[in-house]
Amino acid sequence: ETRAKGPSSISFDENPVYLYLNNSAKIKAKALPETADQTLTYESSDKSIVTVDKDGNLFGVSPGNAEVTVKAVNGTSAVCKVCVEGETVVFEIDTSVSVKAASGALIPFKAYLIACYDGSVNKQDVTDYVDFHTAYTSALTLKSPGYLCASGAIYDTFDCPFYFEFSDGSSLHIVSDTYYIHIEK
Repeated sequence: ETRAKGPSSISFDENPVYLYLNNSAKIKAKALPETADQTLTYESSDKSIVTVDKDGNLFGVSPGNAEVTVKAVNGTSAVCKVCVEGETVVFEIDTSVSVKAASGALIPFKAYLIACYDGSVNKQDVTDYVDFHTAYTSALTLKSPGYLCASGAIYDTFDCPFYFEFSDGSSLHIVSDTYYIHIEK
């Protein structure tokens, strides 16, 4: 009787794997020798860039580079590099801000365009180019690039939702996050 030996290595059909933002791909990996147990586990080094499920299916969360470690049952492992290509806009804003209505308080924010193509990641400040929309224009307005102004007189405490989009109508893929700022009397 001959027993299958534990995997001595793991090979990939493709390494690195390139996929587009918000798209899926699959890591095609196999344990060698081929007679070895083919049970593999997958783990992403950065879930904010790429996620991976138990079958090696990848999903591109944001542009950038990450690594997926593939492990066999006996602990043999190998790393598959993953590059998520595309462009998105991310915002940095203090969402814990609490301001008085009509205080004129300025709430700073920054917007960044993050792009990744062929493995090179580029982060660019685009704060000056974003527009601002909210249902509560009486309470919150865009003061100047990079600042929101708490301007409204309102009769109750509420959370003011808003989102940003590009004002030049470019066809760039935008992630419109919704943030909340607390405005009270």
